[in-house]
Amino acid sequence: MSFRAVKILSLALAALLLLAALPCLAEGIEDWAQEQPSLALWDEGELVERLQYELTACGLYSGELTGVFDAQTFRAVKALQEELGVTVDGVYGEQTHAAYIAAVREGRICPDYPYMHALEGLVIGIDPGHQQVPDLALEAASPINDQLKKARMTAGSVGVRTGVNEQSINLEIALMLRQMLEEHGATVIMSREEADVELSNMERAEIMNDAHVDCWVRLHCNFSTDGELTGSRVLVPVGVANLSIVCESRRLGYCVISAFCDETGSEMLAPHFMTDQTGFNWSESPVITLELGYLSNSVSDLKLCRASYQAECALGIYNGITAYYAGLDPYENAVGQD
Repeated sequence: MSFRAVKILSLALAALLLLAALPCLAEGIEDWAQEQPSLALWDEGELVERLQYELTACGLYSGELTGVFDAQTFRAVKALQEELGVTVDGVYGEQTHAAYIAAVREGRICPDYPYMHALEGLVIGIDPGHQQVPDLALEAASPINDQLKKARMTAGSVGVRTGVNEQSINLEIALMLRQMLEEHGATVIMSREEADVELSNMERAEIMNDAHVDCWVRLHCNFSTDGELTGSRVLVPVGVANLSIVCESRRLGYCVISAFCDETGSEMLAPHFMTDQTGFNWSESPVITLELGYLSNSVSDLKLCRASYQAECALGIYNGITAYYAGLDPYENAVGQD
């Protein structure tokens, strides 16, 4: 099979994996489809509560999720049956259940699940690190230290086995992540959507500042002279110009690295606290850099270039961001090791 055919196949598989991974599908209808409910007036239990949840998502039920098949639930089921074109008897049994699942899968009914709006109103930034052509001219790496200057944009790492530049991997994962975040109500600001850009690290931070993002994630790969080294690491700001972002950046970083490693199976390495990252120093919002893996390790290199694994990476980051906004504080689970 040619490289092009393999790439097309891998992208197709990744698309399927992405659809399967999206919480709006996995937590929405597919788990409910596995049930075999036979529910009638005054039944009680978890299945009734789940039915009320589905009816609420369809706009047919406005009561509390009590788990009691009361008169309001009875009327909502009858309304659903009328919409489905099945026997209208107020009993949620095999016929109604099968018709409902089919209608949702075919798009004739589109439940609006509450968690699909988990990120509603938030503006989240994604910065896929590096670009097609590096820019080694120097720029101010901090607004409070005139002596600290760094390259505007380095070349980035290259896969030891595949020869793929990390900027490509970072972008593929960023685009998948954007879709997941937008599916759940977030407005997403991308520093770039293609390889051929000219954006320094400071300019990327300014993009996020101008958009007033609530937080942003910088995606990078890693490289080491030790070809055996594997794992993923989060970098978080410390001693930056805007000290107000430090604590929340740290919590965001631990949420993301924990969820990322849970989803991908990557080894969690100890976080690094950085004072000289240009993107951190110029940022006005909580920010982290996620080192996805080591392109200097041939196994990690191959995985990071595989579209299905990239989808797992995106889902892990998404889960971490949602955990952050759910108020989780997983410091104890993110110790990692060097």
